[in-house]
Amino acid sequence: MLDMLSKARRVALVESSRGQYVPIGLAKIAAFVRRNGGTAEFVPPSGVGRAFDLAAVSTLFTYDADAYRKAIRAIGAASDGGTPVLVGGVCTSLSPGLLDQGEEASMFQPPAFAFQGFSRELDLCVPDYSVDWGQRDGWERYSYAFTSRGCPNHCGYCAVPRLERTAGLQGAVGGILVNPNWREHIVPDRRTCVILDNNITAAPPRHPRPSLRQRRNIPQRPHVLPQGAGRRKPAPPKPRKARGLARLPARP
Repeated sequence: MLDMLSKARRVALVESSRGQYVPIGLAKIAAFVRRNGGTAEFVPPSGVGRAFDLAAVSTLFTYDADAYRKAIRAIGAASDGGTPVLVGGVCTSLSPGLLDQGEEASMFQPPAFAFQGFSRELDLCVPDYSVDWGQRDGWERYSYAFTSRGCPNHCGYCAVPRLERTAGLQGAVGGILVNPNWREHIVPDRRTCVILDNNITAAPPRHPRPSLRQRRNIPQRPHVLPQGAGRRKPAPPKPRKARGLARLPARP
């Protein structure tokens, strides 16, 4: 993946299922591409023409797989199948088969490459906020950061251990890999921060307290919002689902 991104001179950034947050994966890709001398533009799938060397498409929840397939088809139609597609994110990592176009594949189907999991090198990149991500309603005032990756728990209903495989990575402690430069990801003109860690409470003891309170070392004091805010209104599981979750195996 990094080789494809470093060689591309012009990259289209496509969020096939829009949310209110900055698409942090695409924002880090934009920073990486520009660091390597390329340009990156946030465009709709239909705006990816042959002038682009590569289209980077983000995915989120598996139940939005239809939207991802539609986006890939639209990129193929707009570029006559000439722009390769790099697909990453939650859906791609958990169920890459859901992105198979099947009988809907056309003669203009672009070559697609799936990236699974997370990239440690991309994680170190400060998200590129110079791109107009189309945010509204105040969400454009926030910084977004993963201060750590992974989780030591292996709950049967949770996908984090599969998405963020930190075992064996240098610097990982107890299943948690702390981003050593996460403070740089809180930029001066975005004084409030959404921290996206999947289990910040499992980080080493010295990490959660400064990251939550931010007393020192950073000129601005961010506010922490719950992960997932602004996507969908949370609701408690129905009794039948709750009983099913309770029966799933889990180990500390």
